[in-house]
Amino acid sequence: MSIREVTGYVLVALNQFEYLPLENLRIIRGTKLYEDRNALEIFLNYKKDGNFGLRELGLKNLTAQTLPVEVRELVGKDYGK
Repeated sequence: MSIREVTGYVLVALNQFEYLPLENLRIIRGTKLYEDRNALEIFLNYKKDGNFGLRELGLKNLTAQTLPVEVRELVGKDYGK
């Protein structure tokens, strides 16, 4: 099973995995926003000692939208992938 569309919002927070496998996600509609602000919110996805954490977002098919997005608190990671 793969996620292709989200009606509300996507929250990626407080995780210690390195890769987020959401290659088939194409659209986030944002009919309901996270904290009434963002359709996609990504934060605090690392371990305090820095050994583990999100290094790559697998959102390869996500299309550009006018919905608000916030990515924050990504210490020492390369998110350009």
